[in-house]
Amino acid sequence: MYVLLIYALLTAAVCCIIFRQEKRNEKNEWILYGIIAVFFLIRFSIGQDTEGYSWMFHILDSPLGDLSSHMMRNPGYTFLNYLVKITFGEFRYFVLLSNLIILGLCSYTVYKHSRNSLFSLLLFVGSGMLEVYYGSGMKQGLAMAVYLFAFYEFLPKKKYLWYIIFILVAASFQEVALILLIVPLLERFADRFAKNPYRITLIVSFIAWCLSWLINKYAIRLEYMITEQTGYAPVWTHLLAYFHRRSFSYAGSAMEIVFLLGVMLMCYFADKSRWDRFRWMEIMTFVYSCVLYYLFAGYSIMSRASDLIQIIQLIMIPNLLSEIPGMRKKLAAAAAVFAVNAVLLYTDISVKCTQVSENGRLDITVAKFPYITVFEKARIDALFPEENEPEADMNR
Repeated sequence: MYVLLIYALLTAAVCCIIFRQEKRNEKNEWILYGIIAVFFLIRFSIGQDTEGYSWMFHILDSPLGDLSSHMMRNPGYTFLNYLVKITFGEFRYFVLLSNLIILGLCSYTVYKHSRNSLFSLLLFVGSGMLEVYYGSGMKQGLAMAVYLFAFYEFLPKKKYLWYIIFILVAASFQEVALILLIVPLLERFADRFAKNPYRITLIVSFIAWCLSWLINKYAIRLEYMITEQTGYAPVWTHLLAYFHRRSFSYAGSAMEIVFLLGVMLMCYFADKSRWDRFRWMEIMTFVYSCVLYYLFAGYSIMSRASDLIQIIQLIMIPNLLSEIPGMRKKLAAAAAVFAVNAVLLYTDISVKCTQVSENGRLDITVAKFPYITVFEKARIDALFPEENEPEADMNR
């Protein structure tokens, strides 16, 4: 329940900022941001995958782990685990370090590039980043934070080499980040996209949905063909696992369509007179994330790739909102964002409660969602009394 209350507080604060735009007190905004950030910084997050990550931490005995196991396929994440293990010896300190890296990189990027820090924090809490990745899938959470920093720190300055280096670092946490290497190429099409962004988005989206039929039909056959010829080596052919299970999500597809429509509507109403190539590239990158989802709509696991790219919404949406003229339009856009993210947040917490309760460690509900700090050793140890291999999704 406390997460929903924090979201409600941030919603009220952002509404006040919109109404009092010319009398904003940014110092007070950052004080509130800091208090909430520290609150989440010291939180020991409980999620579906937490037990799996704890088990991995305890069995790790070398900087790169067991390279024959897909659970150790991400060298950056494995090395970070090993570093904390030999220094502090407890998984809770790894959680603290992971929290610090994610919040640190995201907060720095918000400070440098967002025009509304509390709106960015609201999106962090409500968009799925907090409870799905920061609070459970730490590998992807780390990759998302590195990507967000690299996208806004290097691409506007055309420092492509530094961007590539940081994306490779992100991929060392979660290999799906390799698709982010394509993003700088979008800059070449920025001028063409700027001339008619809505028609191009519609055509590309339609083509993606058509191609998804072919992918759904032939991807599984290709996966079986490769594994039959090479044998299934968990590390080197693990990427094929993304195409192994097909599960079309009507809710997920509908939500991605809503996301794209919402962003394009905000783009339509925004004052674009001062937009540069990077600003258009930012919009193109979001479109790319949705198109990627449409292409692989039959594979719910591939939605993580779209989630990874869409972390840029922490900066993009507050800045778009600030460029919409007229109080009514601005409030209407903000209200739509508040509503969609509130639904996402409640759904994320509800699913997490169900998954954690099924594991048998805790019996929790949305109303009784526990807050545990990384300093409460006894409560944390009670969650993982055994070190047996868990049934957790270590892909995230």
